[in-house]
Amino acid sequence: MPERPVWQKFCELAGLENRSYEDFSDLDYIEKNYLDSVDSIKLISWIEEEYDVKLGAKDVTSKEFRTLRGVNRIIERKVNDSENL
Repeated sequence: MPERPVWQKFCELAGLENRSYEDFSDLDYIEKNYLDSVDSIKLISWIEEEYDVKLGAKDVTSKEFRTLRGVNRIIERKVNDSENL
């Protein structure tokens, strides 16, 4: 569900052009320093606003959050959890 919009926001923040989602979907973007701490906070804030979810410390410090594919899985879980309340 969220793959393309998160990817687009990531590219905007990282200053990437002409790259495909597949090039970065499993890459540890934190380890590779694609986003600095300010851009990471911008991405988290954007996700929370765009998907109406709350990301906690456990989410954003998880190994899963270090890849775009993992970020998408976290968003999907959060959205599904909120729909089942």
